Parts: sequence; C-alpha cells; structure tokens
Amino acid sequence: MPFKLHTCLPMSFAMKTIVAGILVLLVLIPFSYANESIDRRVQISLPLFPRIVAVDSKFQNKLTDGNKARLVFVYDRDKAKAKELAKTVGKANKNIVNVRVDAVHVPIVEQLSADTLTPTAIFVAEPLGEADFKELVLYSINKGIIVFSPYSGDVERGATVGLVITSRVFPYFNNHTLESSGIEINPILLDMSKRYE
Repeated sequence: MPFKLHTCLPMSFAMKTIVAGILVLLVLIPFSYANESIDRRVQISLPLFPRIVAVDSKFQNKLTDGNKARLVFVYDRDKAKAKELAKTVGKANKNIVNVRVDAVHVPIVEQLSADTLTPTAIFVAEPLGEADFKELVLYSINKGIIVFSPYSGDVERGATVGLVITSRVFPYFNNHTLESSGIEINPILLDMSKRYE
C-alpha cells in the first residue's frame, strides 16, 4: 500500500513539502552507509537536521529577534569541525520554510551560559562528555529546543533526535525529552521514525 501524505491535522503545503523531503532523503540514502564511520553518520545528518527543525510545530516561535532560524553547532574541543559543519549547513540551507538560516558554531560552555542567545535548535558537532551532555539536555528541555546528535548512544542519553542506521536510515526521537521540552513534531514524521521510550 503506497504511503499517503495526509493527516487529520491541518498541514500547510510547506510543511507537507518538508515532511515529504525528509522521507525522500531517507529513501535515497544508500544501504551501504549502514556500517560506515562516525564521520559518515555526521554527513548523513547534515541535510536532515534543518528539515527536522522545520517540522517542530512551534518552529516559528523559536526564531531570533531578526526573524532567523539560529542553528547552533556546539563543540568542546574541535572548533574547526564545528565551523565547517555550520558552514556546510548554512550554505546548503539559505532558508527553512521561507525563514532565513543563521548557522553558527559556539563552544558548549558559552552556549550554556545564561547570557547567550537561545538558538532555534542545536547540533552536537562532536562527541561530548557525560557532564556537558547532561547539561546540554537540561538546557534544551528548559528552552524547549531540539538537540540533534548524530552520535550513536546520544538519543539514549537524552538528545531530542538522532538517527538509526540499519538497512535504512530513520530519525530516532527520545520520547521523554520531547515530552519534557514540550516539542511537538509532525505526527507523520514521528510515525515513520524510531523512538526511544
């Protein structure tokens, strides 16, 4: 039975396009990626991250004062990697659902400080230690924002979303973090994803 893109909830054409885009990306990712390195997981995640951010039902409420989607790539030690990831996503995504994107790299200590601008969403640019990761998850829950981590085991540690790679690639959501942060993801995408209870 073919998959139909409809729901009982009203969805804009732009939102249907974003959800369809995520599903197409997941179908096009080759099976051979299943056993690739950490860097391959990161590369697979980069085009998915802004699209997942866009299916947050409160996306429009999480923009900067300048009406931009601020996507922050946090790092602890590898500034060059975080900078390159932010540059790649910023270049490939000038806007999300007609909202301009501001993709930046920020040290995790700076992002977690009280006087730093709250981002629209956070991408974990490198594996983080337990203490930093726990603090980041609490920060995201308190701010009601998505933390996307491409690293295996991070969704189980509390990241809002990551990915599962088997013979296919699926978004992987942490139900507890979603509920605790009040984030509402498009139900069609949730139904097509893996979830950690």
